[in-house]
Amino acid sequence: MIGDRPAGATNPESLLVRSVVAANRLQGFEPTLSASSTDSNIPMSLGVPAITMGAGGSGGRAHALDEWIDVEPQESLRGMAVGLLSILAVAGLQ
Repeated sequence: MIGDRPAGATNPESLLVRSVVAANRLQGFEPTLSASSTDSNIPMSLGVPAITMGAGGSGGRAHALDEWIDVEPQESLRGMAVGLLSILAVAGLQ
């Protein structure tokens, strides 16, 4: 075995997910909710709400030798703004 990522899920109606979706929309992104094998699987499998977010911009061929990401400054800054807004929103929920 190389790794162990047990399945889990965070309710799309949770405050965490709704806050991050709102932060994305404030920056002009339309988020898509989907399942995947990420580092979020461990906390979710333990009942801890967790998500994995993109970084803004575009990319392709994830985990392949020719994986790529466009780090154009404007799109990258929008993606970082989503991260900051999400942190602030979730911190305000505590």
